[in-house]
Amino acid sequence: MLNQIQLHIHEDEEKQLEVEEKFSKHIQARQKNAIEAFRRYIPSLLPILTRREFKTSTVFCNKHGNVNIIDYFSGQVVYGEFPANEIAEHLRLSDQDSSAISFSEDHIHNAIVVLGLGLGLHIESLVYSKKYKYIIVYEPYPDHLTCSASAIDWRDLLNFAQQNGISLFLQIGQNGRTLYKDIQELRENLPLDSICLYKHFNSPTFDHIQEIWQKGDWHKFEKQNISNSLTYDVVNYIPPWTLLNSENEWLSSKLCFETKERNLEALEKFFPSLFDEYKDYVPQGWSPVADSNGQVNICRLGIEALFYSQNPKDECERSFEQFRHHPHKDGLLLGYKGTKLRNYLHYRMVADCQSILESVEDVKGELPEKLRALIVMGLGNGYTLNSLTERHKVEKLFICEPNRDFFYASLFCVNWSAILEEFDQSERRIYLNIGDDGSNLTDDLLIQFQSIGPYVLANTYFYQGYYNEGLARAISQLREQLQVIIAMGDYFDNAKYGLSHTIDSITSDVPFLRKTFPSLVNDATRNVPIFVVGNGPSLDNLLPYLKQEREKAVVISCGTALQSLYKNNIIPDFHAEIEMNRATHDWAVRIGDKAYLKEIVLLSCNGIHPDTRNLYKSTLLAFKQGEASTVALMEAYGKHDFKLLEHAYPTVSNFVIDLVTSLGLQQVYLLGIDLGFVSEKYHHSKSSGYYLENGQELYAYSDTNNTSVVVPGNLRPWVSTKFEFKVSKSVIEQRIAKSKADFYNLNDGARIAGASPLKPENLLIMSSPSQKDALVASVCDQAFKPLDKARLTDGLTQRFSKPALLEEFDSLITLCDENDLDSHSSLEAFIELQREFIVSSLFRKKSQLFFLLNGTLNYINSVMSKLLDIQDEALLCDTANQLKFLWKRYVQDMQRIMDLDELGTDGSGSFYALRRKVYIQKYAETSGFNIRVVPKVNEVWLKEWQLLNSVCDVDSQKRDPIIVNFDDEEHVLERVNCKVSSNIEGVLRSAEYDDTVVFSLDTFCVDKDVCLLPPKFDQINHALNVTLSSIGKAIVIPKLLVLKGYCPDGLEKVVEAFQKRFVYETQDFVVLTETLLKNDQRVLTFGDRLSFRPRLMTSLLTVLIKTEKAFKDVVALKKRYK
Repeated sequence: MLNQIQLHIHEDEEKQLEVEEKFSKHIQARQKNAIEAFRRYIPSLLPILTRREFKTSTVFCNKHGNVNIIDYFSGQVVYGEFPANEIAEHLRLSDQDSSAISFSEDHIHNAIVVLGLGLGLHIESLVYSKKYKYIIVYEPYPDHLTCSASAIDWRDLLNFAQQNGISLFLQIGQNGRTLYKDIQELRENLPLDSICLYKHFNSPTFDHIQEIWQKGDWHKFEKQNISNSLTYDVVNYIPPWTLLNSENEWLSSKLCFETKERNLEALEKFFPSLFDEYKDYVPQGWSPVADSNGQVNICRLGIEALFYSQNPKDECERSFEQFRHHPHKDGLLLGYKGTKLRNYLHYRMVADCQSILESVEDVKGELPEKLRALIVMGLGNGYTLNSLTERHKVEKLFICEPNRDFFYASLFCVNWSAILEEFDQSERRIYLNIGDDGSNLTDDLLIQFQSIGPYVLANTYFYQGYYNEGLARAISQLREQLQVIIAMGDYFDNAKYGLSHTIDSITSDVPFLRKTFPSLVNDATRNVPIFVVGNGPSLDNLLPYLKQEREKAVVISCGTALQSLYKNNIIPDFHAEIEMNRATHDWAVRIGDKAYLKEIVLLSCNGIHPDTRNLYKSTLLAFKQGEASTVALMEAYGKHDFKLLEHAYPTVSNFVIDLVTSLGLQQVYLLGIDLGFVSEKYHHSKSSGYYLENGQELYAYSDTNNTSVVVPGNLRPWVSTKFEFKVSKSVIEQRIAKSKADFYNLNDGARIAGASPLKPENLLIMSSPSQKDALVASVCDQAFKPLDKARLTDGLTQRFSKPALLEEFDSLITLCDENDLDSHSSLEAFIELQREFIVSSLFRKKSQLFFLLNGTLNYINSVMSKLLDIQDEALLCDTANQLKFLWKRYVQDMQRIMDLDELGTDGSGSFYALRRKVYIQKYAETSGFNIRVVPKVNEVWLKEWQLLNSVCDVDSQKRDPIIVNFDDEEHVLERVNCKVSSNIEGVLRSAEYDDTVVFSLDTFCVDKDVCLLPPKFDQINHALNVTLSSIGKAIVIPKLLVLKGYCPDGLEKVVEAFQKRFVYETQDFVVLTETLLKNDQRVLTFGDRLSFRPRLMTSLLTVLIKTEKAFKDVVALKKRYK
């Protein structure tokens, strides 16, 4: 059926509006009459009719002036273009009398059960026919009653029924599971002689009722447990509304078996496994049938429902034409929406690319004749594929059909023989995924895209051949997983820091998870529970149970849950982190108790930051499968006995669940692993760092996270979540399915398949503290071991040559220089050349270039691929060359980083102001501050700094004073520790003799509505932070806070003036030095770690605030201290 709303309404909005206005008065009159009628005859249903909001469905008027129903969630139309004709024919063909079940010998059919109300036109026909005295209607969706009020005149209908002694029982909101009980009650009060059945809609429950009914034994209903499902799985899906196969019109004998045999020969040649499956195939649920013209339809066995209308070929053609005129390109190019990694080189490049692309109008229009890639989700009978391949040349065609019967039907329709031969001869790719319910779809497609280049995703079109609820869910999940996976991709910075962090851990003798080890589970430890503790909102109510049982259970805290446990005096046995950036250090430090951390063993992946690792008692690591650092180092190390975790993404809870199941632990309890929330204001434990002491959010979580996704709940029907959590849930479910462990979900969050819902009051722990301690000891002593450092060093030396790496960077730069992008074909060739270059580097096995650049190069290739749809060649070439120049500059930057900072560690952070406050207070306690600010008029800013950081005394006699000079002329010749200046010349002059010079960008902050100069208390903070560290002489530039889209004039002069200095960065200031800093020099007194940058650029001198509201909030926050 043609269920897309676009095919039911006029493309011309004015014409559609005319139709709607023409029929609106009739519809409004019917709705008014319905309210009047139900108030009189069935007042119990009046609240449904009078409510203003629809829950699932509503009505619309199609281009022919016919009322139809549209489903809110799917966007699909229920009936065809002419509902009245379809319903009348459906009612005629259903033959209700043949389904009758008699309760007496009279065999008078005086009652009928109707499954589905819809528009109600069939109810109208049944009532006016006066054939049945009792009509019982089951309709699970209350909105359909409201919809019917727009299609039929309920006032006339109920009046007629009352005058003719017809009783109408409307079971609204009921799906028919109570059918036996309801009819039995009616039989006790009414003379039901014989009862018929008419199934108007399809659903698992209605199908089950029909199946039992056809057996003719009424009492079988008493013994049967009727299905309660409203939705089908992917393979067994039946549309809610289908036409019925009339006698002798659609028959399997009319199929063209010659076409099938010809296609089977082609499958034997190109897809032998499919040939083996289909050479003697017998349909299981749907059978292909044909009419006298040879058109192929698909008929549901047992209920004679047709998947398509009376003209399948035309229906498929119209659907494809709609797609051709309004194609959907997937375009999974993602920018970075977060803040803590915004300073990564890759994400700076992404922002610059997006600025260039914004100047190019988004190319819209018809489906191009030549397609880089197309994903067809749902082949159906396959007529669409004939049209597609006749009119378009597709380079990479991915066909996913979950229903094996449908693919069998396509053997009678699709010219597979010609299509496969043509693809083979032209060296194009065609990929068939048949019979997969969606569970393997993402992995299969990613494997295919990796083999041809993931950048093709940016130029991939997406066509859904037919609507299927389960398939739609699989498609949605596919998109979500691809988005998360692409966002998590091993871009340059991730790969670079992953390598340096892992090497640091290995050379520090940190143990890694072994592939094989003695079993940790014995009679004594078998029942020791593992409490995996997340930071979800459920944790607050579970804390009393955790306190009560923690001595008898192994407690593993995940990520930010540690703050909640600390506030409640709970010391976990293990704490887990997954992110390789330094934000994990900042979150832990904010606890403010280093001794507490030193009682905990850290669990993490190989890329964990060394600064985070050093906070804890000890560390146990595991390699994460697929990451660039893992693949590169294992290749250098050679044969090994270390476990590679395959399901340790995207959240820390995924890592822990993958780890504990890999350890063979048996009893796993999930606490605070909500992966969803009831309220968008209550998204994490209120004991954690996401909330202030007064219980208010630290920041508006829903403003930076899409929390509108709805998933089934664990202890309630539904909860809200975000995409990352939904993907996390799916990956956890995959891991649980492969595990022998028992999982229990105690949270009021998302339902997790395979984890039994458990109310906390039913928690029963039988193990003892000594058994728990024995299991913890076994985990630490037996399951992990260090790598051989000497062997790794030798392997790295042999596999990765630094001169070879720098040489390959030079070659890539030359590739950019030597290729002029002056046409579509030259751009396409350049993209392919870059792909070939990076792959050849992998096979050359001389450097780590492939591991460092694969993700980032795929990104730039994706961006360039997006340009190929631009028909204006001059515009295409201009934009492509801008991107190429930008790319070349960033390649040079990456080369410089690997030359000068190969093993440098990450310096990003999270809530760095709060972390600095912890370090400042600790410094005040141990060393004391002795600070002078000149001239005295600026002492007010020192007091503000004290207030912000809760520092009482700045006159400590423990140390010599630090002088911060705000450009006071009287002291210009006096040597000071720190000079603050607002002009380039003054900065350069002061840098010759002062330890630290703060360059305040006053003169560049002109427009105060979109640009904010950091207040002087921030400047004092940065001055002290650097001066008290071991850097030596340095220039500090506090970043301007600017609204996104604004670029202060003149910053290029700053870049030019300091271009010869080495550049380091934190979240809100830049440090310039004359010499390279050693790794330990980069850690500042207030806890910041400086990140090396290849050059000074204007983007380093600003912090972009994304929205006007956020900018105003920052301005208000800074100004309130004045």
